[in-house]
Amino acid sequence: MPYEEILYSTKGPVGYLTLNNPEKINALSKKMIGEIIHALDEIAEDESIKVLVIRGAGKHFCAGHYMAEMIDKGVKEYKFIFDQCSKMMQMIHEIPQPVIAQVQGIASAAGCQLVAWCDLAVAEEGARFATPGVKIGLFCTTPMVAVTRAIGRKAAMEMLLTGRYFPANEARDLGLVNRVVPLKNLEAETDTLALQIADASRFVLAIGKQGFYAQVDQLDSHHVVQGGLVLFQVEGGDLLAPHDDDLAGACDEVFGLFGAQLGVGVGFFFDADVIIRKEPLRSAAARSALAVVIPVGALAHGAVSLFCGAIPIT
Repeated sequence: MPYEEILYSTKGPVGYLTLNNPEKINALSKKMIGEIIHALDEIAEDESIKVLVIRGAGKHFCAGHYMAEMIDKGVKEYKFIFDQCSKMMQMIHEIPQPVIAQVQGIASAAGCQLVAWCDLAVAEEGARFATPGVKIGLFCTTPMVAVTRAIGRKAAMEMLLTGRYFPANEARDLGLVNRVVPLKNLEAETDTLALQIADASRFVLAIGKQGFYAQVDQLDSHHVVQGGLVLFQVEGGDLLAPHDDDLAGACDEVFGLFGAQLGVGVGFFFDADVIIRKEPLRSAAARSALAVVIPVGALAHGAVSLFCGAIPIT
C-alpha cells in the first residue's frame, strides 16, 4: 500500500514510522490514521523488526486530530474517525514490538495521547505536551485514558482541566516520557535505546510486553471499575453469532475468572451493541463509566480482545 501521509523505513531490527504531514503539524487525519493502522498490521507480522520508533516530520511531533476535516460532518463520520483512532492507539499495545515515541516540538491532544500509548518516549528539551481541548469548549476524554495511566490521576486532571503545555522536563518527572535530551541528540538517543532493546530476543520482548500490560492494566482496572460493566470485543465476530450459546458460556467463564472478585459485570459486544451481560449494572452512573482494560487472554470459547473506552448503555 503506497502511503501519502506517513513514511515507513527500517534500519536493521528497528522500524521507523514517521508522521509525514508537517504543514499541518502532523495532525491525525482520517487518511493518516488509516495508513498507520495498515502499517502497524504489517509491522506486527514482520519478524525481522524488534522495535518500532514513531516520530514526526518537521518541527513538531503531532498536534492531535485534524479538526478541519470534521467541520460540518455528521455524527456517523465523527464516530468512525474516533473509533479508528482508538483502534490505532490500542494497536500500539497489541503489536509484539516495543514502541518508542521520538518527540520534538508539540505533542497535543491526540498527539499527547499517542505519546502516552507508546511503550517508551524520548523527547527533546523543547518538547511540550498538552490536552488543550478544554480551552476551545471540548474535553480530551479519549486522550484522558492513556494520559491518566501514564502520569497518574492528579497530574492528569491538571493537564486536562488547565489545558496548559507541560515542558519536557516536567513530562519526564511525571512519567509521560523516559528521557529528555538536546534536540541535536534526539535521533541518536532514540536509536541507542531502540538498539539496546533490540539486543533481546523478539519472542522475549513480545511476551514481556504482553505480560507487563496484563499486570499493570489489571491493577488499574481494580481501582477504576467498581460496580460498572466490563465490555469485551470478540475478535473474528463472524465465528460467533449474536446470542450464540458459546458467547453466553464465554461470558460466564470471564465472570467466574474475575467479575465476582472485582464487583463488576462483564459483557460482550458486536459493533458497540451489548449482546449479553452477566450481572446488571448497579447504578446509572456506572452506565457512562465503563471499564477500560482487564486482560483475560484466550478463553475456551474464542479469542477475546480488550476494549478501551466508554460505551454508554441505555
